[in-house]
Amino acid sequence: MKHSILKFELALLGLVLLISCANNEVKTLSIDKTTSALTLGQTDSIIVTMTLSGDISKLPQTWSSSNTAVVTVKNGKISALTAGNATITVNAGSKSATCQVTVSDQIKPVISHGDLVYYGDAYGTKKDTIKNNESNNFVIYLESPLVNSSNYFNSTDDRVMLELNTDTLHITSIPSGTYDMMTDLTRSKLLPFTLVPAYVFQNYPWGTWYFGITNNDIITGNVVVLNTNNVYDITYNLIDYYGNMISGTFHGILNFTDGTQSSGISALKIKSTVKTGNTNRFLKRY
Repeated sequence: MKHSILKFELALLGLVLLISCANNEVKTLSIDKTTSALTLGQTDSIIVTMTLSGDISKLPQTWSSSNTAVVTVKNGKISALTAGNATITVNAGSKSATCQVTVSDQIKPVISHGDLVYYGDAYGTKKDTIKNNESNNFVIYLESPLVNSSNYFNSTDDRVMLELNTDTLHITSIPSGTYDMMTDLTRSKLLPFTLVPAYVFQNYPWGTWYFGITNNDIITGNVVVLNTNNVYDITYNLIDYYGNMISGTFHGILNFTDGTQSSGISALKIKSTVKTGNTNRFLKRY
């Protein structure tokens, strides 16, 4: 009799364990997006929602990318590496979900208006021991319709910041010509008709940048300016640190400001050239 009871108890325990194991499962799995459009260097996150049954409160998720040369993924964070397409898949238990990711290397800002700020000999070229390279420094801010000078660094709309050098005769306008990116940020390279590459000094961006959903530090390219009675046609073809091509045009008047009245700007820029030395890289990511 005892033997029969023991067999019954074991059978009952096995049934309970079987039912319990069958109920320990992922009932549903969903993600907060099924598509994502990125540019080179940009990241995004995919959030997973699951409903579970049984005794488990969580279940490990496994992530994969169909093309790790284009997009990598770790714990739901995706990083864009090269232009192309990839499918991100998350698995948990018997459930899975996918997100289609498209990566582009083209950024085409939508620009409606612009500002021009004059900084004079902000990098101290007139005091330099190298002769015949004196220049004046300007910054052009090109902005989308919702951006203005009061919210320039607090907006995710398109903004293009172009820092360039002219001859010393120009103090209120930019002369027509092609402005090529400097090969390194030293005073000897601060010649007229040059662009300043992006860098950061004391947590503030200087040089040539694209700002939007991401902040892209531009290190090569050129800007072509046509000035007709202070009505500008500006064409920019720029490449950022990640390899994105940032291009576009602007036509119109630039609102002028004399930035030499801002205390400390010239001293800051002069110090920055000494700090960066012979390099075309920014000091740190912004």
